[in-house]
Amino acid sequence: MAALLVNAFLLKKPIHPIVLFLILSVVSYLVYLLALYCDDLESQRELHKLGIDIGREISAEEFTPQMAKALQNYTNDAGRTLAPISGLIMTPIYVLINFGMFYLCRWIVGLFRRTEKMPEIIK
Repeated sequence: MAALLVNAFLLKKPIHPIVLFLILSVVSYLVYLLALYCDDLESQRELHKLGIDIGREISAEEFTPQMAKALQNYTNDAGRTLAPISGLIMTPIYVLINFGMFYLCRWIVGLFRRTEKMPEIIK
């Protein structure tokens, strides 16, 4: 939303709305992927804290209930696996919703500005 406000009111030559939509969609998707990567690192940190290395086998003697729970949380997280695909779909939708809210507010403000300029007889 901030980029829309800057584009509309602060830039001398505003960026075309379609180009701005594409730029914001790509930037939002990259931020989304960065958040997913940080979440994945957090999950892996939990595993490493318990001494679990994804690449090696764990013997039954060293397997604890905490390890089982951490491994189950890591491997059963289907959202983590499919999140980049769903983000590719949802990010432009969220950007489009922000565009819609911005242009709706701009249209409403434009209506009020037009009614203020009307002569006293018409009001």
